[in-house]
Amino acid sequence: MLGTADEDEIGYAAYTFLRSTNEATETTIHGRTSPAKKCGLVKSSFRPSDDACLLPFNIPGNAMLSVVLNRTALMLNEVSLGEDLAEECKLKSESIKKAIYKHGIVKTVHNEKMFAYEIDGYGSSYLMDDANIPSLLSLPFIGFIDQNDPIYQTTRKYLLSENNPYYYTGKAGHGVGGPHNGDGWVWPMAIIVEALTTDNDDEIMDCLRRLLSTTAGTNFMHESFWRDNAENYTRSWFAWANTLFGELIINLKKNKPQILTKFQF
Repeated sequence: MLGTADEDEIGYAAYTFLRSTNEATETTIHGRTSPAKKCGLVKSSFRPSDDACLLPFNIPGNAMLSVVLNRTALMLNEVSLGEDLAEECKLKSESIKKAIYKHGIVKTVHNEKMFAYEIDGYGSSYLMDDANIPSLLSLPFIGFIDQNDPIYQTTRKYLLSENNPYYYTGKAGHGVGGPHNGDGWVWPMAIIVEALTTDNDDEIMDCLRRLLSTTAGTNFMHESFWRDNAENYTRSWFAWANTLFGELIINLKKNKPQILTKFQF
């Protein structure tokens, strides 16, 4: 949780990574992140997509860490194992969540609160989302926030629009992508998360239509498809997305079976 200046003062950085590559997203600045100011969040050099962070404090990653630490504390208490460790996990979970709400929320042009994707602790923020989980879109799915929370709803509206630089719309479909495969590639994983984070039947059915119409006849979820032609896709079989799709179907069968009766799988 140290900032860049703190690491410089002690002469030690907990993590460094540097390699030769022709892709800027595959390495870091001088082996470290861009400058960070200590603010209660945990730095990360890379996103869940394996792309380098633009700013060092990734909000979705910190949100998931907060959730996992709290669940770890509950588990340790449940089995009466490691009371001190459980308390430490709980306190770290709470402090990270508090820091997210203090530093990771910004105002939109309409003066509404939303979560930033990345921040640096100095006041800079990056507004976007990436298809890989944890993402801002997936915050309710990972257990960080209620999907009806106003801040999440404002964030969600922003992410599922042209305001998000990695939201793509084309002849084949629309959805969130990311820099990993480049501009114009829609990720089915993000469409699945979109369906998992709404109670709106019409939106869920629209997500299902997009998913079913972009398998290119393979009947599998791909890593991504080109926005204007689903026959052009990456990874013929992407386990992460296929498993997540299965979770969506199980979730709908349990909570909204009427939707599944309208589709021929």
